[in-house]
Amino acid sequence: MEGIVKAGLTESKNRVYKKDIRQIIRISFFRLLMFKRLGDWIINRLLE
Repeated sequence: MEGIVKAGLTESKNRVYKKDIRQIIRISFFRLLMFKRLGDWIINRLLE
């Protein structure tokens, strides 16, 4: 019985961990996109 409970706990932990990684990737990707946009905007301003 104890083993089943422990297995269930690790399973849910892994699921949460994977979800966190996905969220982190999405946030960093969004930041990268914003940073690139800002960079493009600055370059356009300098070239004007």
